[in-house]
Amino acid sequence: MGNIVLLDDLTINKIAAGEVIERPASVIKEMVENSIDAGANNITVEIKNGGISFIRVTDNGKGIAQDDLEIAFERHATSKIRKADDLDDITTMGFRGEALASIAAIANVEMISKTESQNIGYKVVVEAGEVLEKEEIGCPKGTSITVRNLFFNTPVRYKFLKKDYTESGYIEDVITRIALVHPEIAIKLINTGKTVIQTNGSGDIKTVIYSIYGKNVSEGIMNVSYVYEDIKVEGVIGKPEIARSNRSNQLFFVNKRYIKDKLLSAATEQGYKGMIPIGKFAFVVLNIEMSPSKVDVNVHPAKLEVRFQEESKVFQAIYHAIKDTLLKGDLISDTQKNEESKEINTQNQNEGLFNLKKPKAEKIEDYINQESKIKTNVGNLVEDVYKERQNKEKTVNQETTNFVNTIKGGQINTRRHLRKAKKDSARHKRRSRKESKIKIK
Repeated sequence: MGNIVLLDDLTINKIAAGEVIERPASVIKEMVENSIDAGANNITVEIKNGGISFIRVTDNGKGIAQDDLEIAFERHATSKIRKADDLDDITTMGFRGEALASIAAIANVEMISKTESQNIGYKVVVEAGEVLEKEEIGCPKGTSITVRNLFFNTPVRYKFLKKDYTESGYIEDVITRIALVHPEIAIKLINTGKTVIQTNGSGDIKTVIYSIYGKNVSEGIMNVSYVYEDIKVEGVIGKPEIARSNRSNQLFFVNKRYIKDKLLSAATEQGYKGMIPIGKFAFVVLNIEMSPSKVDVNVHPAKLEVRFQEESKVFQAIYHAIKDTLLKGDLISDTQKNEESKEINTQNQNEGLFNLKKPKAEKIEDYINQESKIKTNVGNLVEDVYKERQNKEKTVNQETTNFVNTIKGGQINTRRHLRKAKKDSARHKRRSRKESKIKIK
């Protein structure tokens, strides 16, 4: 009998859950993204014990039809794509059909849903991948999914969960990111009966930032709207005075999907170069709108990483969007502002009010001329890094060669040093023998 066997569905789903569902925050991310794909404009998330014992996500989306309730928990069952070619043009948040199956394999899941055309809703309960009950139930249009006892049958994963407040913090980060990139959706997070995050869905990102980060941050940001060829960059960036000591407030999205990418961080750093001190990082929330065919989102289990077809163009889009916004915001030092205000007052007395706008216009013109000469490309940056590394290696090799040549040239008498070392060793042995004889006597 052979050693290779086909795994059963439960085992397969548990393996998939290990890749997709790392912690309660992963569950909430997948379910809220499904709500967004369903067209919801009002989403409520409730958690208890950091989401370990209880999670509920309720939305007012289009709902799930009765015939689709059970099959929705099957592996690779999705309404987002139909064939392999659809992967080249993904516009939805989810598309693999793994989330619900993975969650149901490691928890108790209750789903209640109703479409607009149905007179009554339906409820289905799934545990460890098996449907336990299915019945009719009264409910409003939309979907409500309740997850209880997460990782109940995977004790190893459960053991590695953090404290409740730590897991709650991860969930708040997920909801914050979703709220920032979807200001048109009213989102509420309730932790053990207490409302932690709430947005009104007005579509104004500054309102969302005010409700999450507070007044000081909301007053220190500038709107970004910049088009670079076929790439559009939108969002907000912070003034230098609200820069932080870490990158936790640098959030990047591609077609409203949160990603982590060093390329975008490098472009941001270049855009702010000379405006914030070393060790500080700007406040940035930017969404890159581009053709789905030019970005591959199917390269990471949790979809946190993507692969750009034209990295250089994306780098330049972020760089120029930040530079352009900072210039239009006229962000210069206070001393320069004072000097310019004196010059403007003098010009006002001598030449009239027309020249009040001239300094800023000249800056914009200088910036445009300067930017036309700059060719910011990722290849040059990478080349510089490699050159620096090669120079370091050459320096080390040269130092080693010089040392060897010095020894060969006789500047260091190695024979004399070896002879001295042997004498010292023999002297130490004789001293040890004498001390041992004295102790015996």
